[in-house]
Amino acid sequence: MLFKDFHFRPKDVFSLEIMRHGYFFPFFIGKEHSIQRGEKFGEKLFGIEIFQQNEEVIIRVFYPESAKENEIKDLATKWAHAIGIFENLEKMRKEFSEDKVYKVLEQTKGYHFIGSINPFEILISAIVSQNIKAEKFRNLLEKMTKTLGEKFGEFYVFPPLQKIATSEEILKKLGFGYRAKYVTYVSGWLIKNAKTINLHEPTNKLLRQLISIKSVGNYTATSFLLYGLKRYDAPLYDGLIRKICSGFLGKRIKNFSEFDTITWDSWGQWRGAIIAHLCVFYRIKNKLGRLV
Repeated sequence: MLFKDFHFRPKDVFSLEIMRHGYFFPFFIGKEHSIQRGEKFGEKLFGIEIFQQNEEVIIRVFYPESAKENEIKDLATKWAHAIGIFENLEKMRKEFSEDKVYKVLEQTKGYHFIGSINPFEILISAIVSQNIKAEKFRNLLEKMTKTLGEKFGEFYVFPPLQKIATSEEILKKLGFGYRAKYVTYVSGWLIKNAKTINLHEPTNKLLRQLISIKSVGNYTATSFLLYGLKRYDAPLYDGLIRKICSGFLGKRIKNFSEFDTITWDSWGQWRGAIIAHLCVFYRIKNKLGRLV
């Protein structure tokens, strides 16, 4: 199998190891601190491996003989954008340098928001991740990908929506439980209606549109906005996140409406990014009750 390495120097501190504590990985984590997955780009199959070497991030593209040079380079660049290599979160850290949250931002420096070159993968992944531990979530994604996705060498491609939408019984057998119905329904809905979603709408308007889709709640929608579209003002939300933020802010937050208001007042346009850093910090510290 042919491959080519593309070297990128991130604009900000970058750590694949810290990102292991994040949640949305529509690919597999390799044993040597790498990220691995297959990709269908155009009509061709590719393999992607991402790893760090000193201060560089290397995206290794495995490609078929029929692939053109511009296709290989374009795929590597798109994945560089998807994992946040060109982003600089130092502006966020500086803005909150006098805030209580700065300690968290410093300890989770290197965490970025890994998405996908197809953001709707994140929407499906978010549904799978509901009320589930990270390890089981990734195991389910791996099972689904290996069962329904195409294979290129040792790499498996995240299955297309058309395949997922018609595989409810298969997903149930893989252990998806009630999630199988939600995943297949939303996949089918996206096939018919994806063009009606304007991904350039303001975050709050887009959030309302997403949660109007059956089976898509605040957690799924805000996860998609934050990780899939890198909307750093998206108020990433579920019961555990509400508890984490309540403890950190010293305020009892009762519901999403209060959460939406309080997090905006506290962190404004950076609230989604800060909430995600709080969650990563929470996992790194072995789920300690007190964060600081």
